[in-house]
Amino acid sequence: MIRHVLMYKLKNVQNIVDIAEICRLVGASPWLVPREDSVLELPSNINVVHSLERAVECVGRDLTYLVLETYGDRFLSELPDEVFLGETCLVVGAEDFGFPESEVSKLPRAYVAKIPVGVQGASYNVVSSLVMALEEARLRALKMMRVS
Repeated sequence: MIRHVLMYKLKNVQNIVDIAEICRLVGASPWLVPREDSVLELPSNINVVHSLERAVECVGRDLTYLVLETYGDRFLSELPDEVFLGETCLVVGAEDFGFPESEVSKLPRAYVAKIPVGVQGASYNVVSSLVMALEEARLRALKMMRVS
């Protein structure tokens, strides 16, 4: 189940606010690693940490991290059930450069899910990608409940 959402260096304040509201609605904790040069006025429910390493310390090392990126090797629907069984932190990257591949190794138990796009180099809005992932997680949880 998605318990946390980690926003990595998002630049658009409205995207951050929208994700924080979605987190409130689904019961997930929103986390933000801001850009170094950003001075943002943010809702009080966003947990701000200033490095990816610190985010992992705070969110936890014993859960699964699910990164949404265009360079992923599998779609959400192709990931193993274990990704959705325990506590999961959904990770979304910056609107302009995403979540760097070089940072994935800093996340314990990390999976990278491919965001489906029709045109090479194009991508869905980060909020849209988050909502798709949350819905996939909900559907997978329902499917697993029916099976057990």
